[in-house]
Amino acid sequence: MSHFSTIKTKIKSEEHLIEALEELGYDVNLNQTLVNPIDHQHEQVSVHISIDKDIGFKWNPFTKSYELVTDVQTWKEPIPVKRFLEKLTQLYAVKMIVSTSKQEGYEVTEYAKLNDGSIELACTRWN
Repeated sequence: MSHFSTIKTKIKSEEHLIEALEELGYDVNLNQTLVNPIDHQHEQVSVHISIDKDIGFKWNPFTKSYELVTDVQTWKEPIPVKRFLEKLTQLYAVKMIVSTSKQEGYEVTEYAKLNDGSIELACTRWN
């Protein structure tokens, strides 16, 4: 039987989550209801952020973080769920670092994607 699964993340900032999803090429919608057409009872889940009819993120007030909500059995993205979350989390982290650095008076002077898939940032601040 197909059903929605909830996958924990450490993503806490709505702004940076949306920025990361958009940079990955997704159209972001807010306050949507996901519908699982495979489920005979048409299971529905309300989410705060969605990128498809059956992929979204809902806020967990207990962990104070967003959780990915999707049906892993009918996942139709070109990459596996685990890889999707890895790419999203990496880009989210970059957005958080850049934002926090700017708030602290730093400027990003170098941004490089390395051959191994990692990202290297260099920030400077003048006193």
